[in-house]
Amino acid sequence: MFEYGERQQIPPIQYWFILRTVPEGTAPDEIKQQWVDVPLPCRRPFIEGHEPHIGQDVGMGFETLKLIEDGVAIEADDAIRALMLFERHDAASWWDDYCGGMGATLVFRANEGQALPVSAAERILPGLSDFDDPRI
Repeated sequence: MFEYGERQQIPPIQYWFILRTVPEGTAPDEIKQQWVDVPLPCRRPFIEGHEPHIGQDVGMGFETLKLIEDGVAIEADDAIRALMLFERHDAASWWDDYCGGMGATLVFRANEGQALPVSAAERILPGLSDFDDPRI
């Protein structure tokens, strides 16, 4: 498994994105369901309105590239770490096997969740302030 402390320079978290519904995509349903209510760190600046991304569904290959008009991009290793910290171990293991340590990005649709400023998210879930601590 990817060791979180291996990354040299980690950009700061700009905001948190908490999925409120099961996300779209071709991952198994039991894996997708485990994303709900897990806060995901967004290291790219928040953009009002739509942020388009080109993506592909899990396991479908580059021939199925598609436009995601309202995407929220999350570093895959951050997403895996969040799943682990919130004890969604089956999903974390599945995603780690699929794309852990590869520098991949997962893109969720903005309407699948809620963006929260760092301070607000840390008030609701105080442990989030330690997310980047490699000792955790």
